[in-house]
Amino acid sequence: MPSLAAFAGPYLNGVSMREEIMDFDDKDAADGRHEGARNPAGGLLAMFNAVELYEFYVRQKGKGAQLLNIMSFQGAKFPCTVGIVIGSHNSGIEPFFQSEDGVPRDEHVYFVYGMPGDFLNPAIQPIAELCVSGAFSLSNPFDPKFVNGASHQASQGRSDAAIDVPVLYKKKDGRLVKVGPVTFPFDILRADERTHSPLFDRIVELAGLNAMCEIFEGGLRDFHGLPVAMRRAGGDIDSRNYESYSEYLDLLRGHVNVALRSFLDAHKNGFTYENVVRIVRALSLPVELGKLPFAVSRWPQILDTHQLSADEQARQFEIEMIRLASQSSD
Repeated sequence: MPSLAAFAGPYLNGVSMREEIMDFDDKDAADGRHEGARNPAGGLLAMFNAVELYEFYVRQKGKGAQLLNIMSFQGAKFPCTVGIVIGSHNSGIEPFFQSEDGVPRDEHVYFVYGMPGDFLNPAIQPIAELCVSGAFSLSNPFDPKFVNGASHQASQGRSDAAIDVPVLYKKKDGRLVKVGPVTFPFDILRADERTHSPLFDRIVELAGLNAMCEIFEGGLRDFHGLPVAMRRAGGDIDSRNYESYSEYLDLLRGHVNVALRSFLDAHKNGFTYENVVRIVRALSLPVELGKLPFAVSRWPQILDTHQLSADEQARQFEIEMIRLASQSSD
């Protein structure tokens, strides 16, 4: 297996992978917490949220990058967290460091070196299943931002002191900087913590972005001359009305965030991805008619209809906006 230096080349800023690993191992041994650890072996995986880097993700997908769907929301048609397997000779890492517009910022992507081979071959076993199997501590794959807490916890509590520990790197100022052994700490949230947890707030945000990506992708399909009213009746927007996904995102993101938060305030246990999609679709369709302000004002009124359940309120909002769009004479 090639070294990280072979993968990353100049992005290690002149520091060899062996020096990096030895520095890490020596410190661990000195602390008495990681004696006998072997250097990790395996490939390099770049991990990021496709929902935050939609245009970059689509561009790399179009170039034939080897993409892994690490984790998606249940029922989603668009992946949330993805990985790109980095080949040798910088064949996969260069796009993350190029100076062109759309290159991921430092905080948007992390690199894991020393991944077990099965993690880089989705034909063997879905990576999400491996993530929760206990063989690898990746219990919160939705959010690379939370890996900043990486620590020696990855190797604690295991009887085999010689177990391989993958190493996490992040981008910083145009080079790879080691964070430490991989751990993705994630405590299962109790019901009373869900709406007051930074982690849950982050998952809500990502769910909204995921739904926006899904709806925008659906709106790029060729409808083969389907009448506009029929297309709208199916709940599909025409994404060609926007210059780019960024324009769609900038227009709707704030409204989506407010709508989801008010939904959570009304129904602390009613948050499902299916309802998120309904709410985002209901906000997206009126844009074509210039009636987004009406949709934004209608949602609080529906939430005040207390005889309806969470699912019924989300469905009501979606149905009303689909009807509004499909019956429009424009």
